Amino acid sequence: MTDTFVGRRIVQPKKEIIRYLAEKGVRVAPVYDSIDDALKDVENETILLRSEHWQDYEGSSDLFPNNTLNDLLGDGVNQDFTSAILKNRNVAIEKIKLHCQLLGLDYDTFVRDFSHSAWKFIHGTNRTIFADSAVKGKYHIFTLSPSCYSIIDNDVENFTERGRNLTMSEARELIELYEQIRGFLDKDHCYSVEVQSVENRNRTRDHFALQVHRGIDFFSPDFKLGNNPYETGHFRLRRLVRGATKKDGEELLLTLQYTRNFRDKPKMIEEDASMEASSHHLPTVFSEIMFRKRRLQIMLDSQNWRFYEDFSFHCLRSALFKPANSLVLYVGDFRNIFGENRKSIYEPKLEQVRVHYISDGNAAFIKVLD
Repeated sequence: MTDTFVGRRIVQPKKEIIRYLAEKGVRVAPVYDSIDDALKDVENETILLRSEHWQDYEGSSDLFPNNTLNDLLGDGVNQDFTSAILKNRNVAIEKIKLHCQLLGLDYDTFVRDFSHSAWKFIHGTNRTIFADSAVKGKYHIFTLSPSCYSIIDNDVENFTERGRNLTMSEARELIELYEQIRGFLDKDHCYSVEVQSVENRNRTRDHFALQVHRGIDFFSPDFKLGNNPYETGHFRLRRLVRGATKKDGEELLLTLQYTRNFRDKPKMIEEDASMEASSHHLPTVFSEIMFRKRRLQIMLDSQNWRFYEDFSFHCLRSALFKPANSLVLYVGDFRNIFGENRKSIYEPKLEQVRVHYISDGNAAFIKVLD
């Protein structure tokens, strides 16, 4: 099945896709026809105003601000809610302006298509689910609070970071909902699906689809790397590998670090892969654009780095699932592979190296070529 939402400038993609899924029988979060309709319920319900823009489904995450209708009314706003949300939000405005600058878009034209849709708030546990892009039957599930990252591989839990707050029975229910949604869009695509789960008094659970976003297509490799060493000079990556390459691997231009002024004044550069995803070093706006262009994203695992904390943010989840391939690299392994190639983050020079990378979706090897 072809995803008919791809390539269309849908005015309110979050709302339209959820409505489409509801028509197909998928259990979804309640969305109002209009904000005027939501105003009738605002005294008894918490109403979320979700940002809407045609770029949202296939583009950058977390670009536009959200709010609740209740808070806006409490602040004395009773009309033109989208303008009120953007007004005096200088940080949000600068993010959108930077996005437009990097992509060569006119800001006024771009922001004219920004709007909000109204949703009834559902109390419960918030999770985001991704199908693995190289291993059939493997799923990545992120719980927002309490934070947890779980990997379910063909009905077996093979990884959990932090406390286990996801039972296998609940994981199966979430995967069933995910595959139902996938079947109505494109069964060969690995979507990001946000779900709100509510536990009933009888200990059963109801799961509601909140949002669906494009990820990457599923690609099953026709080879296995196994446990044996690869070619001379290649280093085995041992932490977390996601995505697969062709059998011969790929030669990539990898950015180890960006110039000092990239934090405030990024620009589009030539690269196939990157070591950076942290908002401490790069604007999330730049990273979100680049994630979908990259063949490989590498994230360092230091003693202060935790899946369950960082993956509660859109940017780090995007880093793991929007590039063609991604991996988490131990700091010690980084030193063994790259040596002194990466300088201090305060060095003014752009540091890039060419690497050969090969992955079968479970195991991966990398070699520095220059």
